[in-house]
Formats: sequence, C-alpha cells, structure tokens
Amino acid sequence: MMLALCACTSGRRHDPHAIELNNRAVVVAGLHYLNDDSLRFAVELLNQAIGIDSSNLMLYFNKTKYTVMLGLYDEASSTLAAAESKSEDDPDVAVMQGIVAEMQGDDQSAQQFYERGLALHDSKYGNSSNLKHFLNRIYIELLLGHPIDPNINLDSIALPDDYLIDDVRGIISTLINSDREELLRVPLR
Repeated sequence: MMLALCACTSGRRHDPHAIELNNRAVVVAGLHYLNDDSLRFAVELLNQAIGIDSSNLMLYFNKTKYTVMLGLYDEASSTLAAAESKSEDDPDVAVMQGIVAEMQGDDQSAQQFYERGLALHDSKYGNSSNLKHFLNRIYIELLLGHPIDPNINLDSIALPDDYLIDDVRGIISTLINSDREELLRVPLR
C-alpha cells in the first residue's frame, strides 16, 4: 500500500532508464519535501519515465503522489486513468482513484472506487497469507468505514523474518486509530 500499497508489476522487467528517472524523482521530492518546485521537477522526471516505460505502474503511483501534494487533483485523476488503462485489475489503482476522489470531495465516487478496489483485491489475492496483501485489505476496509478488530487473528499470516506479531499489531493499531485525513494520506507518505 504504499503503506504496503504498491503496484504489482507482474514480474515484468522494466526499462532501467525509466527506473533511474523514477529513483531520481523520489530523491528530488524527498530531499525538498513539500517544496513545490522540487515536486514539479519530480513530476517532470516521472513524465519522462512514463514516456519510456508506460507499463510500470509505480511510475504512475509516484506521479499521482506528487501531483496530489501539489493540489493538482485533475492531473492525479488523469494519471490514475492512464494507469488503469495499463492494468484494469490492479486494486491499488482503484484505491488511489478513491483517495483522489475523496480529497476532491466526491465521497460517492470514492466509495465506489474503494468497493471496486476491495473486489479486485479479493479477486486477485483471495485469502493470501502475504503480509502486504493482508494489510492492504485492512486498509481498504478502513477506507470503506468497516470496523476492524484490533485483535484480528494473525496466525495465518506469513511474516517476514524481521517482523514480529507485535509489529503487525502496531501497524494495524496505527491504521485503526488514524483520523480520516491521516488515513487518506497513508499512501502519500
């Protein structure tokens, strides 16, 4: 999700130059966080990267992140529409579309995108024991306003070696206790 939300790229190898441009954009935006000129330059780099490798969804997600930070919601929506045309079954695209719609005040469309994101997630990942998929599903449920039990059963979740159950419970607790604005900004961090 960008908490764990990240575009799955179906194992395809992406153009190294596009990846390099993406990495530069992330560094530029990170070094001068919330500096509009840096964010605009990062968007320019990502536009170049998308021109080189339009199949890499992470490029679209990063561009969306920076355009939202600039308050350019229409451009963010257009970027996500382009991403959707590349991967119609990616739940992360639908969730991000919902976040942008909600930030624009279109709660009805946002809910529809979140519902689509949840359906796509369940269709694609089912009852996956993957931690990222598990946390993404919780995140989408929270965006939909569904209650999450902080003591949810984690027995079936495969944890990476560097994670403990308490770490996962901490992440879940942070999400549950986030106000709406914080919850919407999780993928934008």
